[in-house]
Amino acid sequence: MSVVAVVPARGGSKGIHRKNLRLLNGFPLIVHAIHHAQQARLIDRVIVSTEDEEIAHVARNAGAEVPFLRPAELATDDAVDLGAFQHVLHYLKSEEGVVPELLVQVRATSPVRRPVFLDLSVRRMRDRPEVDSLRSISTSAQTPYKMWHYTEDGLIDPVVRYAEVPDWFDMPRQALPPAFIQDGLVDVVRPRTVLELKTMAGEKLLGLFHAEPAIDVDDVEALTRAGASSIWDKPVSALRGDNLFAMGGETGSEAVAVTTLPVLAEIGVDVDDVADAEIRARAAGAGELVLRCDLDTSLSDTTLRSLSALAKEANARRVMLPVRDSGDPRQVALGRRKELRRIADYMTGQGVELCLDWDLRPEVLYELLGIIGHASINVAACVESCGALSVDELDDLELLAHRIGVLYVRDADSEPETWISQMPLFLKRLSDGHFEGDIVMAAPRRRAVQIDDRAGLLTSLLATSGVSN
Repeated sequence: MSVVAVVPARGGSKGIHRKNLRLLNGFPLIVHAIHHAQQARLIDRVIVSTEDEEIAHVARNAGAEVPFLRPAELATDDAVDLGAFQHVLHYLKSEEGVVPELLVQVRATSPVRRPVFLDLSVRRMRDRPEVDSLRSISTSAQTPYKMWHYTEDGLIDPVVRYAEVPDWFDMPRQALPPAFIQDGLVDVVRPRTVLELKTMAGEKLLGLFHAEPAIDVDDVEALTRAGASSIWDKPVSALRGDNLFAMGGETGSEAVAVTTLPVLAEIGVDVDDVADAEIRARAAGAGELVLRCDLDTSLSDTTLRSLSALAKEANARRVMLPVRDSGDPRQVALGRRKELRRIADYMTGQGVELCLDWDLRPEVLYELLGIIGHASINVAACVESCGALSVDELDDLELLAHRIGVLYVRDADSEPETWISQMPLFLKRLSDGHFEGDIVMAAPRRRAVQIDDRAGLLTSLLATSGVSN
């Protein structure tokens, strides 16, 4: 069975005239959606559903299928997605005898999207066969618990009630339950949901949390913001000559003995004795530093001030907060969301980079960042072997790349020549994801790091990375 991307694109629109044909960075909006679906490796076909001849012509030229024109009654201002998707499925079944495995809705009005995000959504649905549909969701800028609507007698009434406490609408936003909004970046639905349940949602919906800059192009201002998004920036080399390190202890002496790579030393910070951490930071010598503070301990404002001051004085690259909770990491992220955002707000205000060290797979880390919903929080990720990564794992790494502060690579069993030969695709995917963090050879074995010429190592890696330095 196939996975079919459906790009709905009617000719009419209210906010922007002929919106789906408006240019964004040189291409019509609909062409961006088509290209995203074409580049996703788990999508087999791209079908554009439109009633408009000009849109159909543009779509065909971009390589999409337009096997029919949508009936006009399914393309009015008040038409809903369900009718268009029912029409697509009826056509495929009656004309081709095909019932797809999944339908992926790729909206032209959400152009700030990476193709690997579509692959992740397909994988999520395949992992949960009992689920009827999936919707991408992101942190809501406004809480529904402070929203109102007019009643028939002209009074106002809460849109959402919070039965836990009275007068919830007067509580601080941070004290209210977190809320997320469907953002239209991607929807995935099973044909049985559309045809049998006659809905685009179904009874069991899966939310795909993400930290993407989702922009719904509904007016000219949103079109301008979409064009200015950093997602269009040209990838740069994941290795820049100053971000490759060996992992050291608190003094870095052991790592210095086995490699000429610069050492990244991690200094543990006891919140009750920051002064001791300052002494140990000075003892680390000339190596680069990361301050590591236990998140399980309550971090007061006083502690945060001391921690940020120490980071500045020691010229630390970042402050690392390890998260080692048991149980469902998504529930942990929801439970600690307010705390993490408070710490991030403080660190950002002090110009200190905050990085969460969560011992989880990149795909999970990616979604947790969406749940937390703070753009300045980065994470630490770990790769056991860059040469043994599957295509799915490379997808996850690319999605997460722009939010990785430090990437630990544990290719301990590889000879240097083998390690270098395995790195090109790994580095290319990091570069495609706009990785700007540090790469650390963590706890390497002696034979894997007997490299006398650091410049030669970097030259070899950069030459094979597929991205110019």
